[in-house]
Amino acid sequence: MDRVRRLGLPQRVVLVAAIGAALLAVDAYVTNLDRFTGWTGYAPLTNGAPPVGGLHPWVQLVVRLALVLVWAALSLPLLGARRTGPATEPRPPDRPRPDAR
Repeated sequence: MDRVRRLGLPQRVVLVAAIGAALLAVDAYVTNLDRFTGWTGYAPLTNGAPPVGGLHPWVQLVVRLALVLVWAALSLPLLGARRTGPATEPRPPDRPRPDAR
């Protein structure tokens, strides 16, 4: 995790986008399990009948919500504020000089 903290903000944003793309691929794979598309006999299953099988729509929704939660849980530490170092310490408020009028 120390190597990730040393990355700059643009690099961390790219890393978050890559994690999102990987989870999108996982979503496409998981939600299409047991779905049969292709040829049955001599007719292709393109126009007319919907694909046979697959997960129920509510199960697909649960899978997608879980993947979004995983993405958010992985992204928050990456894009969160750094807690160490002088650049992140709060700056004291400016005080007016006593001789300035």
